[in-house]
Amino acid sequence: MLNNPKLALCTNRNILPKRNEKSGSPEDWFANDLLAKQGMVGIGLDFFVNWTQHSLTPVVWIKQVLSVGVGYDQFIRDPKAHLLAKFGQGYIDALNAFSSRYDLSVAFIVVDDLQPWNDPQSVVCRVDMNRELEFKPVLQPIEDFKALIRKNSGGAVHVGNKGLIYGTSGLECSLSHTDSAYPGDIDLLVLDNQSEPIAILEFKKHTLSADVSKQTLSDYYPVPDARKYNRLAIFKEYIANKTGRDIPIIIIFYPSNAAGDDGKIEILSGKPGTLVVKKGGLFRLPKEKTALAFLRIVNLLPKLIGLYHEQ
Repeated sequence: MLNNPKLALCTNRNILPKRNEKSGSPEDWFANDLLAKQGMVGIGLDFFVNWTQHSLTPVVWIKQVLSVGVGYDQFIRDPKAHLLAKFGQGYIDALNAFSSRYDLSVAFIVVDDLQPWNDPQSVVCRVDMNRELEFKPVLQPIEDFKALIRKNSGGAVHVGNKGLIYGTSGLECSLSHTDSAYPGDIDLLVLDNQSEPIAILEFKKHTLSADVSKQTLSDYYPVPDARKYNRLAIFKEYIANKTGRDIPIIIIFYPSNAAGDDGKIEILSGKPGTLVVKKGGLFRLPKEKTALAFLRIVNLLPKLIGLYHEQ
């Protein structure tokens, strides 16, 4: 019934971006069944920054897309059962513990993505999760949903004149042409076995060649992607201000070209507006798409986090 958002061309949702068929991608490598072997849980989430104050709005969203032929009426009969079936009790418990500790409200955004999103009659299903793990679905007209985005963002928010080229849903693509652009994301927030955050992972695909060795933060920051990376730094700063917990932002560069042998990792430090690379280096890509090959990448995480905390 529920499906993870799928990155696809906004003008034709059947066209997917190029994928490394030999090594897979970080979404494969850091799947939760593999992270669990290191006592970790990974959560991909969307979050809001109030850009008038350059501060985090304490709201996180997790987006899901309904299967073709499934309507909101079927989903809202028992949203908790459907969300538990999709994510598992362990994931929901970890998300609840983390969000409670850091005073973050959580909502699942469930999308019937076959709707024409430029039609004011289109509807988004927002499911608010409370601390007692009660799930309250709200069917929200698109104009109300856009108003909520603007409220959480501190005002109008734009992607640019042309909108998105690729997006993870038709909803996100459509909103990119309005003043209510869908919030940005954390590719993966990694929690430990106490549901404490230990790292922010950013996945950066390299499409121009198989060689990622020259890829580096300064290719993208501060120009042209200052807002993207400052968002992550604002989230990191929010965590630190709440509990004093300092976590790294880790960029994982990987090639879409299957001829590549290496990926590259950069560990960032600094504050919003002043991010720098603290450590970096190459790693060998998986030679096949197997759990054993992916585990080798997962097993790097404790070492990378340790490098960040070295003086």
